[in-house]
Amino acid sequence: MNGMWSRFIPAFFCTLCFGFLSSGISGDSFPDRPVKVIVPFSPGGGSDTFARIMQRSIQQHDLLGEKLVIVNIPGAGGTIGSRTAMNAYPDGHTILFLHDGILTAQKSGLVPFGREAFEPIAITGEVGAVIAVGESSEYRKLETLLQAASTKTQTITFAANIGAPSHYMALILQQAHGSASFRFVQSGGGAKRFGELKGGHIGVSAFSVAEYLSFKDGGLLAIAYLGEKRHPALPDVPTARENGVDAVYGNLQGWWAPKGTPKEATEKIARVLGEAMETPEIQKKLDELQIDPVFLTAQDLEDALEKRENQLAEVAPVSNPFQPPNVPLFFLIAGAIGLAGILIHRLRQRATTQEGQVFDSSLSIRIALAFLAVSLFPLVLSFTPFPFEAVTVLLFVAVAFFKWKGTAARRLISGLSFGIIMALVCRLFFTSLLGIELP
Repeated sequence: MNGMWSRFIPAFFCTLCFGFLSSGISGDSFPDRPVKVIVPFSPGGGSDTFARIMQRSIQQHDLLGEKLVIVNIPGAGGTIGSRTAMNAYPDGHTILFLHDGILTAQKSGLVPFGREAFEPIAITGEVGAVIAVGESSEYRKLETLLQAASTKTQTITFAANIGAPSHYMALILQQAHGSASFRFVQSGGGAKRFGELKGGHIGVSAFSVAEYLSFKDGGLLAIAYLGEKRHPALPDVPTARENGVDAVYGNLQGWWAPKGTPKEATEKIARVLGEAMETPEIQKKLDELQIDPVFLTAQDLEDALEKRENQLAEVAPVSNPFQPPNVPLFFLIAGAIGLAGILIHRLRQRATTQEGQVFDSSLSIRIALAFLAVSLFPLVLSFTPFPFEAVTVLLFVAVAFFKWKGTAARRLISGLSFGIIMALVCRLFFTSLLGIELP
């Protein structure tokens, strides 16, 4: 029994250490240290630009009392950064700046979580959407384009970041028309889609108003604006409704906190964002970036999000590529394999004993415990706030104590060393090479 406790105590201590490291210590007042804003896209993009504009205004007027730090975590259409924010300790010192992608990624099945995994803080602007073709395109009007997409279904290519708002702009168009059907082509940001249109590689795509204004002189033609009325910066571009298609959409720019963040913290951040929105420099930048000065909090925010989520749900793809793991089946298979291993080990024990040799009966227990640690790995990742690296290190520490030989200190050091190496290698392999987001 003493030997068993010697294995559990270091592992339990290690778990507590990782828990404290991942959670941090929160003070009585908020904020008591810099607030980290995760922007799940690369520096220089539209989201990053607006977040940094807000950051400068907040710090210039000392609205928060602490620094606002922008952290870019790009990858997998914004889902790596959003998962990182979701798993952050919910004390208000880590928040997320993300548009409707927080809704569309879940609706498309790219991730199993959506707005329910966060505390909504505020909406600080709405970005209008433009449907555009190359200036040499045969489709000069939205009506002509949709008619062609109706008679020649799946032939007109629509470039979009699949699962992102640009994809849903097209889906909303299709639904509003009734019979149009595009062939979707995976693409990146606005600059890449512009290049593909100009080169004649795709037929049509969607852009923000600011993107279109920066690209139009290079060979881009807007055929519709997805607003309730014409945009002041594009007086010659008709709305989709003017073309007989009731398609209205604008990309909401949202701020989010991990689920469970104290209300006092989210309300404080919301007040700060509201005060920043009223500053002359932000008003000027909103106008320059062609962002509608929408500011929503509290019940107005909830109503807007519910309305938007219902709109997206109506056009979401029928097939969902994300399938939640069958946990009972997983444990049934894992248990069967584990029991088979223990049974084989017991048979070897009986054969060895019959030969008059001494057999280490505790080995069966160590094998079972090590196997249980491996089996619990996906559950710990799914239902705890610990990041992938911490859980991986804990797994190797547990396996080292249950299975490997040597002193407790030697097993602890070995487990930590192998765990850290494997965690870093796996993170690099899955995120950088395969583009798969990890917790």
